[in-house]
Amino acid sequence: MFPKSHIDAPMQLIAGEAGEFTIANLDGDVFLTGKVNVRASGKGFSLYFPS
Repeated sequence: MFPKSHIDAPMQLIAGEAGEFTIANLDGDVFLTGKVNVRASGKGFSLYFPS
């Protein structure tokens, strides 16, 4: 789930180590960090990436 204000905004999915990820805008502002197989929520975002 993404906030309506960010639906058309370009975002980056940045892969980290050991299944970690970050969602950020193109300016590098971080909206969410999480890990594969664990639901990540915060700042109006909610994402789940299964392995």
